[in-house]
Amino acid sequence: MNIEYFFIVGVSAMLLLILSLLLFFNLSQRKKFQYHQNLLHIKQEQQNELIKAAVISEETERHRISEELHDEVGALLSATRLYLFSIHPEKLAKQDGEVFNKSIELLNDSIQKVRSISHNLHSGILKELGLNEAVQSFVYKLSADKFSVVSDLDPNYISKKC
Repeated sequence: MNIEYFFIVGVSAMLLLILSLLLFFNLSQRKKFQYHQNLLHIKQEQQNELIKAAVISEETERHRISEELHDEVGALLSATRLYLFSIHPEKLAKQDGEVFNKSIELLNDSIQKVRSISHNLHSGILKELGLNEAVQSFVYKLSADKFSVVSDLDPNYISKKC
């Protein structure tokens, strides 16, 4: 009876040890799985943050290019157009008059294309600048010896955005 008792206790201890090992293995696998899931989640969050930063960076650059096109190139082309309109085509020779008219046509096309590109890049330029500030900037760029540009803006609109 003693041997049978030791045998049963030994087998029970072995089964308990095997069961403990299986339980420990199962828990460690769960922890590994959770660790890998957390790691995957963190990697996805980092990728999302990188994508978000790239999109913000791209939008910032598009906005900057759009502003420069609109404020700088557009204003210069419009000022050039004003200067060209100060020329009297009827005083030019016939061939020069044709060149003048073609120049005006090409300049108008250029102004329209720059405006279109600028608005396609960023359609909310005035939302950020405000109408008064945008108009004042344009008036300042147009002002020259030959032109007297005057603007009378409502000061109530200074803080308003379009």
